[in-house]
Amino acid sequence: MNEVPIRGFLKIAILYELQNKEVTSYELLKILREKLPKEPSPGSIYPIINELKEKGYVIESDGNKKLITLSDKGKSLLKELIERSKQHIKEKLKILQTYNILDKSEIEEIEKFFNLKKDRIISLYKIPGFTKLMKKLSDIAKENPEKAKSLISKFIQIIENEE
Repeated sequence: MNEVPIRGFLKIAILYELQNKEVTSYELLKILREKLPKEPSPGSIYPIINELKEKGYVIESDGNKKLITLSDKGKSLLKELIERSKQHIKEKLKILQTYNILDKSEIEEIEKFFNLKKDRIISLYKIPGFTKLMKKLSDIAKENPEKAKSLISKFIQIIENEE
């Protein structure tokens, strides 16, 4: 089985963020801290960026403000890593099904959920601060489920009033 470690997912996040924009390494770190559930440290991000630059997956601009972006080679790597990650998840689901931890209908339900929600989820996670919002709400729900329920109801009311 081809393992995709957490570092691999961090690499995917870096490549994904760089595919359509030029940013400094520090700006990239700030973006990742807003979007990822566990805030990465400079010590985990910068070595990956340097490795990607050395291998030609990331291009750094000349000038005072060193901007980085994805090269064509980097875009190909991103596609490959995404496919490998999808395969990894499918293999994990297959193992759960094999050992009757999840049955076929549960696997189908998970796949249906991801297929239906994928675009919505991706668009939400692109919004700066969304991951922090979800983390805070999750923390509140663990401590006080009624408070979390109340906050969600208030948020829904605000959104409905905006429409």
